Amino acid sequence: MFPVLIHPAASVAGDTALGSGCVVFAGAVVGAGVRIGRGCVINTLSGVDHDGRLAEFTSLAPGALLGGAVSLGARAFIGMRATVLPGRQIGADVVVGAGALVTRDLLAPGGYWGTPARLHKTPTQMAGFLAR
Repeated sequence: MFPVLIHPAASVAGDTALGSGCVVFAGAVVGAGVRIGRGCVINTLSGVDHDGRLAEFTSLAPGALLGGAVSLGARAFIGMRATVLPGRQIGADVVVGAGALVTRDLLAPGGYWGTPARLHKTPTQMAGFLAR
């Protein structure tokens, strides 16, 4: 079992559940009713609004924002300053690029970016990135 680390300058609601090994960086905000799996990273100035669900080993890059009731699958990565609108579902092994705007569910593994975010790289094309 690994410790949960929360920077003193982060804001985490009292009813948030954080899995083993989670790290919440300075300036991050985690809202009410959020459930976060083990080994997740909530990076600097990122936000998870109310009732979010993050599966194990998900990561939010600095400045990434998740609206209310967003669900992230295992190993999903949300890039710097990307925004996921409320109620959207992001599947396992999905990578959302920096600055992207997610307006619909992204369930198939791969790399998505743009405004609105759309698939640009398949899992095969992403193999080198995901292996890191």
